[in-house]
Amino acid sequence: MSGGFWNYEDRSLIYLADELRREIAKSRIKQGYANYSDAFIKEMSCVYNSTRGLVARLRRMDWVLSGDDGESDYKPRLAKDMAEIEYDDPAKDIKWLESLEN
Repeated sequence: MSGGFWNYEDRSLIYLADELRREIAKSRIKQGYANYSDAFIKEMSCVYNSTRGLVARLRRMDWVLSGDDGESDYKPRLAKDMAEIEYDDPAKDIKWLESLEN
């Protein structure tokens, strides 16, 4: 699948989500300058999760609009993609930060 209807702008959203996820993890483990309240961390987590879902939706829609998929493919393939999203999980903060360093 190639997509490209929106010139792969979803990659910008992925970058933003990854940066946000990094700040969430750093805040929870009190690393560096990140020192946000629990309420704000919860809001960042909500935005991160929503962005990941939006990226999945936009990518699938991109493939339909680009002619790579048919309209009937959208919902079943989106359901699979949504099930594979790694949403924010405090238990994975350290592992997530380590993966970014490598």
